[in-house]
Amino acid sequence: MGKFLKHLRKDKWYHGTTLRNWKSICKAGIQTQHNTGMENDFGYGFYLTPKKQEAEKYIINQLDSSFSSPDMLPNTKEFRLSPEALIPVIIEFTFTPLKWYESGDYNFKILNNYDEEFADFVFYNRTENIEGEKQHNYDFMTY
Repeated sequence: MGKFLKHLRKDKWYHGTTLRNWKSICKAGIQTQHNTGMENDFGYGFYLTPKKQEAEKYIINQLDSSFSSPDMLPNTKEFRLSPEALIPVIIEFTFTPLKWYESGDYNFKILNNYDEEFADFVFYNRTENIEGEKQHNYDFMTY
C-alpha cells in the first residue's frame, strides 16, 4: 500500500501523446474510450504516470513502432495528411488523486506487485477485453 499512496500524493502527472492527439484533447477534452485495443494492459482509458520519463518513453516507443509500420512511413498518404501524428508531446496535469481515493466516491484497483494477480489482470485485458468489450469497472488503476 505504501508505493500506491506515495504515487497518489503526487500532484504532477504526465501523458505521452502526439501533437495531433494533443490538439484533439484540447478541442474535445479527454476521451477515456479513445485508447482501445490489445495493447492496453489495464483496458481502455486515459493513461497517466507520475514519472515524466515514463510518458516520454511510452510515446517514443509508440512512434518507433509507427515507423516500422508501412502505414505510417513518411512517404505514405497517412503521414502526408497528418505529419503531426509523429510529433511527440508530453502533457503535464496537476491534480492529486489521493483526495479522490480518500473520498470513497471512486472505484480504485491497486496492483502493488508484479505478481500473479497483476499478470492475470494484464493477460485478461490483452486477450478478453478487445476493444473494451469486457472492460473492468475501475475508475482508477495503479501499480
